[in-house]
Amino acid sequence: MLTITFYSYKGGTGRTLVVANVARYLAMFGQRVVAVDFDLEAPGLHYKLNVADTSGSSATRRGVIDFIHSYHQEQKLPANLSDYTVKVPVSAGSTGSIQLMPAGAAPSSEYWQKLSQINWHEYFYSPGGPGIPLFLELKARIESELKADVLLIDS
Repeated sequence: MLTITFYSYKGGTGRTLVVANVARYLAMFGQRVVAVDFDLEAPGLHYKLNVADTSGSSATRRGVIDFIHSYHQEQKLPANLSDYTVKVPVSAGSTGSIQLMPAGAAPSSEYWQKLSQINWHEYFYSPGGPGIPLFLELKARIESELKADVLLIDS
């Protein structure tokens, strides 16, 4: 599975729009794309991929933050990734597909509370921290469960 991370240290550069456009372009050519919104402090990929309901909130209520929070609470990986993803409508004539794993139910207070409870230093820098194995497992499950050809990460 080809994995591409889009990163910018500064907001407002158009990174999220590029991720959405690349996802749509790849789907037009038959690729099964999974897009992950890892811009946890300013999530918006669900808007660019047009999976927001009429009130402007995400069509899905769970995403990356909920996946991590569930792992943190239960000390085991959630059973299904499909509980944390949403199918994105693609253009007529597209032979591929797009699945979005949003950041979560931002801008809800529940989302910000879950985000604030994650100790990133503990996850990545403490001896035996679960961060790297957790995200490597997430990537492997995206490939096996969602059958992704391409993983696009908006960070």
